[in-house]
Formats: sequence, structure tokens, C-alpha cells
Amino acid sequence: MGEQQRSGDSSGYGCAAAAAGKKFLWRDFFRFNGLLLMAALPAAVGMRAAGYGIWLWVWAVLIVSAFFIPGWGLLILCSHCPRYGQAGRFLRCHATVLSFKFWKPRPGPMSRWERAVFVAFLILFLGFPLPFLVGGGQWGWLAAYGLAAAFLAVVQTRKECRRCPNLSCPLNAVSAG
Repeated sequence: MGEQQRSGDSSGYGCAAAAAGKKFLWRDFFRFNGLLLMAALPAAVGMRAAGYGIWLWVWAVLIVSAFFIPGWGLLILCSHCPRYGQAGRFLRCHATVLSFKFWKPRPGPMSRWERAVFVAFLILFLGFPLPFLVGGGQWGWLAAYGLAAAFLAVVQTRKECRRCPNLSCPLNAVSAG
């Protein structure tokens, strides 16, 4: 709350300047999801080559898209974002474009539990294909997935995380100054 008071923001979100300075752009949405697809493709192809079937990765993505993001994701991460508090029934965000706002806005920082759940989700989601790629001996696809996931992380943190209005996110890289 100290940072919130220093910034002069009374909304509870943490930083009025960051929230006002970053508006939704479709190019951000396409960059984010294109990078996700670029990382998911080598994992899916490698899992198929290992004999597990591409359906395993597809089901994982569908389950996350249908249950985690609209449910837990919006509650633990998005409901703390200033964009979530904006008028309208749908969230306009590069990651969850046009997601229905199921939860009430919850200005203020994420709890330790919420941060832990978010980080655990990222680790599980990004690590999901690893046992299948390693177990199937798909070292080339494992390397391609690792490089694509690393590229996703670097581009995302440099392009989005440095200007994201959700200062509560554990990945946020907006400078304090």
C-alpha cells in the first residue's frame, strides 16, 4: 500500500500512471498469442513424434483455456489489474482478450497464496510437455521447445511486462521510478 500512496493513486491498483499509459492494442494480443503458439508447436509435434499423440497437448491447452484462465486466472491475477476495474463486462487485455468478468474487481496487491498459485501454474503449464519429450527421446523437439519458450519469455518481458498496468503480477517489470 505504501507504493500506492506514493503514486497518488487512490484506486487501490497501485499506479495510475501505468494504468492510464497502457491501452489495449490488438497487436499486443496477436504478438502474445503468436508467441504462445510458436512455443506450443514444437512441444505438440515432439509429443506426437514420441508416440503420445498431439491430442494430449491439445487437451491440456483446452483445459487451461476453458477452466483455469476464466476461473482461477481471472480471479487470482486479472481481478487485481486496473483494466479489470474498467467499465464493461469484458476484459480487454493482450492475454485474455474479451474474457467475461466473472469476479468483482479486487484492487490492491495479490496475496502470497495467489502469487504462489500463479507461479505454480506457469511452471506446470510450461513444464507439462517436458516428461513426454524426454521420455520419448525427442531431444531435437525438446531443444526447439526450450528455445521457443525462452524466446517467448524474453519478448514478453521486454514488450509487455515492462508496460503492463497490473503491478500486482509477479512478472511485472515496470520500474518503480
